[in-house]
Amino acid sequence: MYQFADNNDNKETVFTIKVQDLKFGVGALRELGPDAVALKMERIALFLDGNIQDGEPIHRVKKSLKSSGVEIHLFLFMMLCIDLII
Repeated sequence: MYQFADNNDNKETVFTIKVQDLKFGVGALRELGPDAVALKMERIALFLDGNIQDGEPIHRVKKSLKSSGVEIHLFLFMMLCIDLII
C-alpha cells in the first residue's frame, strides 16, 4: 500500500516534476526532426494507435524525423473487437 505523509508529520507533501518544454502551433510537427537532433537523438520509438498511422499529422512527424536523419522504430497498437453472443 501507499503511505503518504500528512501535514502533522512535518514532512514535505508537495513535489515538482520538471518536463521538457511543449511546443504548439502551425509548423510544430515540421520542427520535430531538428529538435530531436538538437537533443542528440539518433533513433526514437514511435507508439501509435493503428487507426491513426496513415493520418497526415503522422506523415509529417515521420517526414521531419527521417529528413533529419533520426531512425524511427514504429510500434502499432490495434484494438481487437470481438462480438460475443451469450
